[in-house]
Amino acid sequence: MRFYELRDEVKQFMEMKGTPVKELSDTKWLCDLAFMVDITKDMKSKQQELNIFATPFNVEPVDVPDNLQHEIIQL
Repeated sequence: MRFYELRDEVKQFMEMKGTPVKELSDTKWLCDLAFMVDITKDMKSKQQELNIFATPFNVEPVDVPDNLQHEIIQL
């Protein structure tokens, strides 16, 4: 989100440095970038949530999100 808000400033800076980035003017490319950022953020969140199963015997059930406590207790 922050990059998208600053895209015009980034474009201007890159042009000033002599390295224009034509993708910053391409609406489809910017939408694809925003989608990939959202997906990556969501996957990282899921990975952290599932990471507790890597070492289930070193986890206290109270430290686990409510929706996963039952699974941890069963392990």
